[in-house]
Amino acid sequence: KPVVSLESSKTLISTVDGYNSSKLTMSGTDEYSNVKSYTLKVGETVLSSGNGEVPATYTLMHSSLVEGDNTIVLEVIDIAENKDSKSIVVELDKTAPVIELPQLNTWYIAEYGTNLSYTEKNAIAEIYVWSSTTANDTTVPTGATNITATASPLAIAADAIKWNLSETDKNYLHVKVMDEVGNVSYLHPQFGYDSMKPTWTI
Repeated sequence: KPVVSLESSKTLISTVDGYNSSKLTMSGTDEYSNVKSYTLKVGETVLSSGNGEVPATYTLMHSSLVEGDNTIVLEVIDIAENKDSKSIVVELDKTAPVIELPQLNTWYIAEYGTNLSYTEKNAIAEIYVWSSTTANDTTVPTGATNITATASPLAIAADAIKWNLSETDKNYLHVKVMDEVGNVSYLHPQFGYDSMKPTWTI
């Protein structure tokens, strides 16, 4: 039989630029009668095929895969019609983390933190928290709190929430959660901040 090898530079990809492809390293050799043909497939879809020598590499794009696990198979046939194959599994993750925050009070009490709940099949790469008076802000500023992902729910300290608050009812708490292949979710709850004590006269 031919001697076949197939490896992938990544076993997890997404549709996000920079994470959306994997380099396959392939080979197929035969000591006695040489290689007649090869076929590289995912499921029933042929990605690459040809006669003679097996290409050394192939760029596997996310567009060739379905979400979840995909089995990639390289089959090689020699001139004597002996054949062998190797397979690998590459996962496509198109789903952003699911994130939730408890409802902040309309007027936030600055001593209180909150908890972030998240669900993600694969690993969380980064979590940032910041506040501003800009709705739906997705640009992480210098000074934003970077929280290490541990078990959900994840505590967000009061200092992270009141990092850049204004004395107004139009503050926004921004939360960015990104998984290891670049899928991102945001939350932007609005709340007020009033640190001034009431004044009175007798």
